[in-house]
Amino acid sequence: EIVSRDWSSDVCSSDLRDYRSPEIVLGMEYDYKIDYWSYGMSLYKLITGNYLIYVDKNDYNYDSDLINIKLFLDNFDNFNKNELIKIINKSPKKNMIINKNGTFKYIKQLNNNIWIDKLKCLNIDEEICNYINQLLQINPHTRNFIKIK
Repeated sequence: EIVSRDWSSDVCSSDLRDYRSPEIVLGMEYDYKIDYWSYGMSLYKLITGNYLIYVDKNDYNYDSDLINIKLFLDNFDNFNKNELIKIINKSPKKNMIINKNGTFKYIKQLNNNIWIDKLKCLNIDEEICNYINQLLQINPHTRNFIKIK
């Protein structure tokens, strides 16, 4: 049965876009901490059964990187939103995202769906929430891999 199964439509065959770190989306230099980000996204998906950042591959009306940026802004706390704006301003894609007056070009409204609040609603242990939070820091310089006791 396993041999004859078509795995191509399975949940496991995800587009890696859903796991990309902000520095990848923004076309910036990156290091090993992009793997921490992907790991944090994977843990979130395993715990909740949902993608934290999901870009609909069938929606070709918008640039997928812009959709990623909007989803980062929608799902992260104010500290991380401010960090993202700082990173965007240093990004080679800045002019694609931000107007000369400093406002977002295509993003009219932000939702406030803070991801860590979703985990807490599921009664996920605080230590696990903090662990994933360290992996999913927008700024790669503050993103850490810590050991769980």
